[in-house]
Amino acid sequence: MKPYFKYRLNNIFKYLTGIVVFAPLLVSAQNHFLENGGRLPEFIKYTKQSYSNTSYYTKNGFTLLLKDQKAMDNAWHHFHKYKTLKTDFTIKYHRIDVEYINSLPCDIQAEIASVTRYNFFLGNKPSNWATGLRDYYQITYKNLYHGIDWQVVSGPNSVKHNYIVQAGFSTEAIKIRYKHQSGITLENGHLKIQSSIGTIQEQRPFAFQIIKGDTVKVECQFQLKGNGDNAIVSFKLGKYDITQALIIDPILVFSTYSGSKGDNFGFTSTYDSRSHLYAGGIVDGSTGTNGGPFPVTPGAFQITYAGGIGQSPANLPCDIGINKYDSAGTVLLYSTYLGGSRDEYPHSLVVDNNDNLLVMGTCYSPDFPMDTAGYDLSFNGKTDIFIVKLKADGSELLASTFFGGTEFDGLNTRSLRYNYADDFRGDIVVDKSNNVYVASTTTSNNIPVKHEFQSNRASFQDGCVFSLNANLDTLRFSTYMGGNADDAMYSIRLYDTFVYVGGG
Repeated sequence: MKPYFKYRLNNIFKYLTGIVVFAPLLVSAQNHFLENGGRLPEFIKYTKQSYSNTSYYTKNGFTLLLKDQKAMDNAWHHFHKYKTLKTDFTIKYHRIDVEYINSLPCDIQAEIASVTRYNFFLGNKPSNWATGLRDYYQITYKNLYHGIDWQVVSGPNSVKHNYIVQAGFSTEAIKIRYKHQSGITLENGHLKIQSSIGTIQEQRPFAFQIIKGDTVKVECQFQLKGNGDNAIVSFKLGKYDITQALIIDPILVFSTYSGSKGDNFGFTSTYDSRSHLYAGGIVDGSTGTNGGPFPVTPGAFQITYAGGIGQSPANLPCDIGINKYDSAGTVLLYSTYLGGSRDEYPHSLVVDNNDNLLVMGTCYSPDFPMDTAGYDLSFNGKTDIFIVKLKADGSELLASTFFGGTEFDGLNTRSLRYNYADDFRGDIVVDKSNNVYVASTTTSNNIPVKHEFQSNRASFQDGCVFSLNANLDTLRFSTYMGGNADDAMYSIRLYDTFVYVGGG
């Protein structure tokens, strides 16, 4: 196949070669996996339209049609500049076929449908029309090889390929051929595929197993044998537990900007049972020179910036900003402020068993949002630890409480502060009954203690560990944790009937 062709804008036509069928000026807004629905040859199952390429997914692989977007842009810029449409110019295209060698006739499952519907009225015969089509955030090839699923996840400007290897099966069956490329190389672990348009890249693979609830990394790298169309790509793995499932390459699904016109800093993130993403940070939503409104959503719990005064250690007037995204990262489900008239900072996010979001952090604000039934509704000292539970849709405060004494709580500003944001290193988790467990830091000698193994602060700064019930209105236990110099608790986990705490 020639890697380019010429077309005239006053004579638009369909270009057909193997897998590619399109009208050059008909560009879909769709950015996920759109079902065929009869608009293309039957062997094409799904398509994905991006800015400068289109992917066509078949039973045993996919085709990537790359476009010289710069040349296309120049043609349209000519029109905008001179108000006349250039009708004779060349646009290069390059097609690369990605084939899974010796793959099985697998079942392709479309997952996480969008609400958008697409209609294609092709020609004047209703029999050729395709209407009510849906697109999906990911598609999964079940049993691409025996015991191996291939999951394809959509991103705004990329596609992520995950290989899910079931227990008892090997990755040795996976053999990938990139046909019609101009060159293929391995550079710093990344797979680079050359075309007449430019270079595309498969990022260095990452592999892991979930064993007894822990993520265990497995050494993994691409292998490349041969060259040109005869080149075969496979995976080379280090030692791993073949009795457990293995996942290869789930690292980057998407990235996106979010923020006010002022300064914004990301602090923490988590996910829920549907793989929604929650991102928490601090935002300057003021109307001053350095501030600007954060893009909160209508109906969110707090849509108004409450203020901030720029206290140490962040020295930024700020509220907390919480965003919830869908699993592909392309839809903002809600965005809310969280804060009072002074400054506050989120340390850690986690969801409970009902997908309600729990936020743990530090605040300077006596008027921080409080539920009327919280364990401690009064601001206690210079800074307090806070815990907040937000409803799954972000519209309501379900529970909240302060926790602390008369000095600095939840603020690690002593000798254990080495790196940026070490001030904010607390952690929160929940158990099967939605009870809450928190690890943090205190300089107060009078925090509430209950069922404690250490009743008093042992040095100027100690760690603290405590637990509240699901409604955040009852203290289940609380204790200091430290020795005769500075201590801080950064991380907390649960296993069986034990609580594990880590810190400095």
